[in-house]
Amino acid sequence: MDPVAILKVSVSGLIFFLSLWSYRLISREQSRSGSPRKGILNTIYVFLGANLLFATLVAASGFLQSRSEEKANDATVIHAQEAATKLSTAETKNARYRELMSELAATIDQKVEYEALHE
Repeated sequence: MDPVAILKVSVSGLIFFLSLWSYRLISREQSRSGSPRKGILNTIYVFLGANLLFATLVAASGFLQSRSEEKANDATVIHAQEAATKLSTAETKNARYRELMSELAATIDQKVEYEALHE
């Protein structure tokens, strides 16, 4: 078990080590000769409870972060769809404009030919 690699996982790795340490402390205290010391066990249990609380907070923050990323992705998709619709509309207008310009050019050419013939 490489501690540096586990700590690179950030807070989750730290919580893992703190929980492992809690387990080892409880195990050592319970395995010592005589009865386990109540004060030490209570302190270890409080430490373990704090680790579980931290683990819950890390899990919740990961869940909330993934939900906010999903919302951002949804907004990006909607924005992309709106842009595609605008582009499609612009392309349609551009094609219609080209058709009208071609018709106008053809009409002008016909008028020029007509005037040239009737002069």
